[in-house]
Amino acid sequence: MNSIVRTLEDLKLIPSGLELKEFKIDHYINWLTQDNPDTSLTTKEMIELDAEVCFLQQRRQQLAQECDRLLSECFEQFKQDAIVLRQTKPPVVRIGAPHQVEAREQQWFETQLNRLETTCNQELNVIRGRYVALIQECDHWLDRTQNRLTKLQHRPSNALDQPTGESS
Repeated sequence: MNSIVRTLEDLKLIPSGLELKEFKIDHYINWLTQDNPDTSLTTKEMIELDAEVCFLQQRRQQLAQECDRLLSECFEQFKQDAIVLRQTKPPVVRIGAPHQVEAREQQWFETQLNRLETTCNQELNVIRGRYVALIQECDHWLDRTQNRLTKLQHRPSNALDQPTGESS
């Protein structure tokens, strides 16, 4: 199990193994205090897998929110930079007819704004790409964990009590 936790940490799906461990403990305590006789969680392994499912679902939601926040911050920064740009005096040659000077200023503004926009779009694409990859990886681990839990829940209840084939 430690290798799975390390893998999840390496993929940045969980901030730390300790956080997941604490979540599992809280989940187990919650399961104990509910004392639900109709629960499908009948073994410690099932409870741990259920905790991982809940944790990964929360983490997926956090990743989506982080992505939205970062995208919004990046776009807001672009808007602020564009405002500052408009308040900047263009470093253009001021010799010539007024319409020529205005044309050079306008060209400078457009060039600078295009650079800002290109940089912003690149940053947005990097953020989207990183978070899409993280969310897909999270979905992969979530599906894997849910499948393991489902298999355990659909095992015949007496399967846990059957002899292992060893002689007594």
